[in-house]
Amino acid sequence: MRVPIIVVLFLLLYLPTVFAQSAAGSQSSLSQADEQKLRESEESLLKAENENNKDLLASLLASDFQTLTPDGRTFNRAQVLDESSQRATMHFPYRVEHSDLHMFRFGNTAVIAYTKGFVGTEGEVAGKVRKQGFVDVFTKDASGWKLHFTKAEAGIAAPQQ
Repeated sequence: MRVPIIVVLFLLLYLPTVFAQSAAGSQSSLSQADEQKLRESEESLLKAENENNKDLLASLLASDFQTLTPDGRTFNRAQVLDESSQRATMHFPYRVEHSDLHMFRFGNTAVIAYTKGFVGTEGEVAGKVRKQGFVDVFTKDASGWKLHFTKAEAGIAAPQQ
């Protein structure tokens, strides 16, 4: 439990300074090939969530994956995949998309910050949007980029469009 808290504190205290110093300089150290692979990984994560696709999700998560929710709960890879299996039998009246994607690389580690939008597609939530900030941490090894850590911020309702 202490490790995720330390990681989150690092992200909350250190990354805003890095963002403010030079986002463009940080991105320049990310090769086009790596940037493309990371963008594809983020798109695949959205696809896995929108389709409740456990196999696709499993292919993107590192064996030591952890996630931290806004209320402080943590989930490991097995728990996330189990939840994905359960969600596959349910219908959700929304789709998930992301915006404001920012990538930063530190050696073989990439930190991606973005806003995820939960867009209502039917019923009383049709047209409503709930936005939530996320930070994903990937590392690169011989098998490519794998997601090791995700932290979700508290969500906010966005004005109807």
